[in-house]
This record gives sequence, structure tokens and C-alpha cells, in this order.
Amino acid sequence: MIKTNTIIFASLLFIFAIIYPFNSAIGADGPNVGEVPPDFALKDINGNEVTLSSFKNISRVVLFFGSCT
Repeated sequence: MIKTNTIIFASLLFIFAIIYPFNSAIGADGPNVGEVPPDFALKDINGNEVTLSSFKNISRVVLFFGSCT
């Protein structure tokens, strides 16, 4: 008798094997490591617009895209 976890793992592995080759094209035209990224603007949690160029004098910037729900 095959356990449920094994079936779920095998199913996810199969789905990943089908989808993975198509993911290699995603983000292929983005900046390379060490390149200057393009400037963009996002709204912060208070609705204020913040641009990447506003962090120009800071040596490292970490972008975190997460869910707060």
C-alpha cells in the first residue's frame, strides 16, 4: 500500500518536471549580477511612493515581497 505522502510527493515532482523547463525563460531579460538595476517606484505600507533611486547612497538594498494577510 502506497502512503498518501508518497503520492503527493510524486505528483509534485511530476508537476515540477513539466513546469521547470518553462521557468528558465522567466526573468531572462532582467539585469545580470553586478549591473545597475532599472529605477522603479513602489508604494510603501503607508501609501507613500518610494523609488529605488532614493536609496542611491545606501550600499545594499534588500527587496522583500511578502504577504501580510
